[in-house]
Amino acid sequence: MMKRLNICGVAFLFVLSAFAQPSLNDLFIHVSLQPNGDARITETRKMTITSEGTECYIVIGNLNGSTVSDLEVKDETGKKYENIGRWDIDRSRAGKAGRCGLVTKANGYEVCWGLGDEGERTYTTSYTVTNLLKAYEESDGFNYMFVARNVRPYPQHVMLTMSCADGTEINDSVANIWAFGYKGSVWFENGCIYAESEEPFESDYCMIIMAEFNDSIFQPTMSGGEPFESLKQRALEGSDYGMEFEEGSGSSEDWFEKIIGYLVGAGMIFFGLVGLLAAPITYFVRWWKYKRGVDWYREIPFDGNLSTANDVLNKLRFGTADYDKLLSACVIKLVNLGALGIENHPNREGKVVPAFVVKKWDKKGEAHILLRKIYTIFELAAGTDTVLEPWELKAYMKDKHNQSTIDSFLNTLRGVRTVNLSSNKDEVRRLMGLKKYLSEFTLLSERGVQEGKLWKDYMVYAALFGNASRVIKEMKKINPEYFKMDDIAGQMAEGMSVPTIYTVFQRGTADAYSAKMLREHPSSSRSSRSWGGGGFSSFGGGGGFSGGGSGGGIR
Repeated sequence: MMKRLNICGVAFLFVLSAFAQPSLNDLFIHVSLQPNGDARITETRKMTITSEGTECYIVIGNLNGSTVSDLEVKDETGKKYENIGRWDIDRSRAGKAGRCGLVTKANGYEVCWGLGDEGERTYTTSYTVTNLLKAYEESDGFNYMFVARNVRPYPQHVMLTMSCADGTEINDSVANIWAFGYKGSVWFENGCIYAESEEPFESDYCMIIMAEFNDSIFQPTMSGGEPFESLKQRALEGSDYGMEFEEGSGSSEDWFEKIIGYLVGAGMIFFGLVGLLAAPITYFVRWWKYKRGVDWYREIPFDGNLSTANDVLNKLRFGTADYDKLLSACVIKLVNLGALGIENHPNREGKVVPAFVVKKWDKKGEAHILLRKIYTIFELAAGTDTVLEPWELKAYMKDKHNQSTIDSFLNTLRGVRTVNLSSNKDEVRRLMGLKKYLSEFTLLSERGVQEGKLWKDYMVYAALFGNASRVIKEMKKINPEYFKMDDIAGQMAEGMSVPTIYTVFQRGTADAYSAKMLREHPSSSRSSRSWGGGGFSSFGGGGGFSGGGSGGGIR
């Protein structure tokens, strides 16, 4: 008995130690570009600090003639840490508390400060990198790693903003932008550059931003010594820029589709029929692999990422990509999260009707980027009374003054990266299993289904699959009391009877996307992503960067 208790005690201590790990919950970076090419970088870290380690540090290498100076560190109390200059990494935790400094290395620096007390901490670190932006032939720019690889603990969320110190607006008429090393987006908004991760970092993740500016904006004091085009080509090598519509190479699922492609290319003149049959055959192969014989699946696949789920559905769909159902699902998800509500309000004609109301959303920062951008549009369109009427949303989507916000939303919506079906085949089949489960919801009353914690999620995914009204109707048959007792579930069900917003939002989004494509490429419908217009980042590429490196975090 004692031996069994000892084993349980060891297991309990092991579990406790797993939960006692430090974490980097949010990393916010602001880059203020100076007219001479210097950059004042402010990094805010929201962290959970435990007894592990004595200091936090940032790796800044590959500086190519730049230096780091003017270090300042503050914590959540506003206390300014003492800059002691040369940093001794061997000091005790107590000896480092309230202090900061630099470690100078052969290829750069380490920016360091003491961890101090345990608990939920916020550290704000500011420093200057000289000559981050350099002069190139015919333009100015940089390719810089702002978050190094192998930062421990891994950042759970990274948000970067960049602006000009003198107030000059940065937009797609004066700059081009690209991003590498993480899964997320980069875009122009409100005269600034934004970059944000969509999922927690892992060991090989980083954040590299490359930007090119018209040579009239800055007066850099250092030359890059080559055309910017040369820097850009090194960075784009190994990236997926310019390959938005290509399948992932080397995938085991693609062998049949590639053969079809080769046949089409080789026999266009003599075997035109092959071209006509290629799409149906590809669709049939995918249907056979991922849809045939799936079992019911009751959980939510892909960690609840609606964009990824919709990307899979588009690959398995015979025909053009569909984003309308994704938009509907996101609206219902916002109701689920409490960001939107359904209330009765008088419309412009004075008739009292159910309407969406934009609520205060305290946990906005924790939600998926697409949900946040939709919420922002709804919030701005609704105005001060917070009631979102269809005509307000329609007017907002058509207003050219809102172009930057809408373009940023469109880049996130339609820039969803292609999912490799083979490497995610289990999750793909789970998604198909959930679709089957919801399509056969009428059978559930015979199987004693309880009002589960997932019912609100089921309503979201039913909208994604295009059968929300029927599923909710069957839910009410199975357990009508659930919708009376759960206010949010009731609002979501009520929201399905307010279809005008969905129609207006879908139509407005389609029109805005068509206008964006026509504006950016009058003779082409391809996205401007490869040309520096922003959009989803490329996980590969980014070569030839300055800054960053590998390491950093807590030690």
